[in-house]
Amino acid sequence: MESDELFNMSYEELKAELQGILETLSTGQVSVDSVTELVVRSKVIVTECQKRLKGTREQIEAMIAEIQGGDF
Repeated sequence: MESDELFNMSYEELKAELQGILETLSTGQVSVDSVTELVVRSKVIVTECQKRLKGTREQIEAMIAEIQGGDF
């Protein structure tokens, strides 16, 4: 999976793909080679999702700090 492909996908699309992979794996009818590919793909997607969530959290924390430091 190319990082450019991930960049063009929304968080919701990434989450849906992970859910699809889980459903595929849960059937138990996946070859060993396919399992390896799906696990690697899942890892890349999870890493991207974590990166996005971390960035969002940092933005929110910065906004809260700005609000709390402001004179109202």
